[in-house]
Order: sequence, then structure tokens, then C-alpha cells
Amino acid sequence: MVKISRNSGIEINIGNKESKIIVNTSSGIIYSQTLPIGSDTMNESIMQYVKHKYKLRIGNLTAEEIKKELGSALLPETGRTMEIRARQVFNDELETIYITDEDIYHALDNAVREITASVLEAVKSIPKETVASIINEGINLNGNTAGLKHIDKYLMNATGISLKPPVPSSRNVRHRYSNNFPA
Repeated sequence: MVKISRNSGIEINIGNKESKIIVNTSSGIIYSQTLPIGSDTMNESIMQYVKHKYKLRIGNLTAEEIKKELGSALLPETGRTMEIRARQVFNDELETIYITDEDIYHALDNAVREITASVLEAVKSIPKETVASIINEGINLNGNTAGLKHIDKYLMNATGISLKPPVPSSRNVRHRYSNNFPA
């Protein structure tokens, strides 16, 4: 369940199975949408990308690790790589490859765009006077994938609304703050 703040604003919760976008005002919730896109969807996208491009099978845990290490909502400029060992699709032999942050950007791009499109739909569907107060409050981003590198910048560029730092979960505190905000 998404925690709703007492302040007005947009709440985005990217959970394991789904993402929720809620517009909350002092009068209550005026918009709510649930998307079937979450952390698991992003992991599946990485698994399918690796299978299609490299002809290798990786599991959900490997995909999660790759997402945390190399995932980004913006096209990376760093050229970082990560070594992975996986089984070949056709003959089941182990193979080691180096996957790039650019690969993972492409794997996650569709999911990030769909979440962003839903946020833009929320902004367009509410009264203009409400949008003005929401711009002042900003967007609250939380959930398992809120720490995806540069998702804050991506959403801010797309919506023109600033983002508050993500509410850290106990599992991802170090990862989130090391990727999105200065130490």
C-alpha cells in the first residue's frame, strides 16, 4: 500500500509488481493509477535483453544485481561494464561476458518511458490550479526501484516538476543515495 503524505503532490511508488501514481491534495486523492510495471518487470526486461542480444539465460537475481549496478534512466556516458556468467540458450554451456551500462539503459528504457507517460497523463488530467500547487510540492518518489540511477532527473526533465529525495527502504539505502544524491 502506498503511503500518502499530508502535503499535496504527486506520489510515485515503483514496487516489485506494479507502479502507482497518485495525485494528493489537501482535499484528498484526486487521481490514482496503477501500472503493471515494477522492479520485477524491469528485471524481466534485462533477462530478455541479455537473451536476445547475447543468447544467454540469466535469472532474476542476476538481473536485479545488474539493474542495481548498471541501471540508469538516462543514457550513460561512463561506459561501465559488469562481468556476468550465464548459460548459452542453445547448448547450455557457461559463458562469461561483459555487459555495459548502455545495454541496461536500453533494456530498461521502455519501462521508464511507460511510468513517465503515466505521470504526464496524471499531470494533464488534473485542474491547472492544482498543477500549480503540485509544482511547489514536487514529486515524492519511493519504492524498490526509486533508486534507479537518474530516474529523478529523467522524471524532472519530462514533467518540469522537481523530485524530493526517495524514501529509502532498508534494503537499498546505500545504493540509492550513492547513485542519485551527493554523499
